[in-house]
Amino acid sequence: MQNKELTVLKYYPDGRLGFSYMMQLLNETPNRRDIFGVFKVRPHKVGNLSFEPGDHFYESYFNNRPYNVYEVHQQDTARVKCWYFNISTPAVFHPQSIVWTDYALDLLVYPDGSLQLLDQDELAAWNLPLPDYWKVWNALDNLLTSLKKEAPRLMPGLPQIQFADRLDKG
Repeated sequence: MQNKELTVLKYYPDGRLGFSYMMQLLNETPNRRDIFGVFKVRPHKVGNLSFEPGDHFYESYFNNRPYNVYEVHQQDTARVKCWYFNISTPAVFHPQSIVWTDYALDLLVYPDGSLQLLDQDELAAWNLPLPDYWKVWNALDNLLTSLKKEAPRLMPGLPQIQFADRLDKG
């Protein structure tokens, strides 16, 4: 698997391609692909931080979970800026690509354990059918439940997350 490149294709709920980019495959199981790449576009503000050229992205996609996650490092350092969860369809794995549909709603987990929910306005603007809209919120609920159980294992060094009062709906 070493040096194998994959194309990541992000779609919007209306079926339009949002964007695509190349990443290096790090690990693969039947239900998960872990990939790596360096942020190469202009700075992009997200929540309370900015993704900068040179930041390192370690991304994990699942074909059995309604989200994907990026662990974002400040350039080529061990310093984690955040864990960025996209609420989405489960990914579809093809030999040379990963395909997923983004439902706009994102959850940031900062290294201090604080949470920030992003893009509720974008989710509302899609005018999804009510069952799809509820699937998105159910996916977020399931993600939060999983994080409460798995955060120490998935995000070593992260302080205890206080879910009741730490969710910033900014």
